[in-house]
Amino acid sequence: MSIPQGDSGLAPPDNITDTISQSSASTLKEEDEDAPPMRRDPKLCGICEKEVGKYKCPQCFMPYCSIACNRTHKESHPPPAETSQKPSQQSVPPAQKKEDPYAILLDNEFEFKRLFKKYPFLPDELSKILQNTLPPDSSTDGATNRSGFPTSFKQPYGKKQHAWSRMDGLLQGVAALRQARTDPTEIGDGIRECCDLILYLLSSQKSQTHGGPRAVIKDLTEVVREEVVAEETEIIARLNQEEAGEDRDK
Repeated sequence: MSIPQGDSGLAPPDNITDTISQSSASTLKEEDEDAPPMRRDPKLCGICEKEVGKYKCPQCFMPYCSIACNRTHKESHPPPAETSQKPSQQSVPPAQKKEDPYAILLDNEFEFKRLFKKYPFLPDELSKILQNTLPPDSSTDGATNRSGFPTSFKQPYGKKQHAWSRMDGLLQGVAALRQARTDPTEIGDGIRECCDLILYLLSSQKSQTHGGPRAVIKDLTEVVREEVVAEETEIIARLNQEEAGEDRDK
C-alpha cells in the first residue's frame, strides 16, 4: 500500500536547502572576520614583507630580499658581540713593536723615482758605492773587493794583512761616497742631491716624532759618524801595533 507524499513529506523543498546553504556561508564568513589575523609567511622578507626572503641575517636569521632591506635591518640591529680572538691579535702592544728607522725612505719611494728619472745613471753609481762595502774577493788574494775596485787595506809585500771586518767595508764605503760627492761632473750632482734627500727625510722623521714614544731613536747620521770614528781609531791602533812589531823584529 503506497503512502502519498504531500507538503508534509520527507523530502525537503528546494527553497529550504538554499536557505540552509546561505546561512552556513554567512556563519563561516562571520567566523573568519572574528578570527585573529594569520601570521605572516616566514619566508617573506622581514623588512618589506612583500618579496620572498632569499637571504638571512647571520646574527638573528631574519630573512631579507635585497641589499636595501639588509641595510635598513643593519641600522636597527644591535652590534655583534666582540669575539675572544680579538685580544690575542693585539697581544703585542704597539709601544713594544720595533720600528724601522728606514721605513720613511720606502714611504717616499716616489721621491727617489723622480731623482732616478732626473739622473738615469744614479742607480749604477750608488751600486758601485755599495759594492765597496763588501768583503774582498778571495780569488784575488784580497787585492780587490767584489766590485773590482782595489781595496784600501792591501798591505805591502812582506807585511801581515789583517782580516777584513764589517767596519773595514764601512770605511771603504764612506771613502767611495766622499769621492763621488766631490765629483765635479753631473755624477757628483746626482750623488749630492741623493744624499741631501736621504738626510732631509731622516731629519724630518726625527722632528715629527720628537717628544713622543719614538723619540728614543738616535739620529742615524750620528750613529754612522760614531762608527766611522771608532773604526778609524781601531785601524790606526792596529797599524801602529803592526809597525811596532816589525821594528822589534829588526
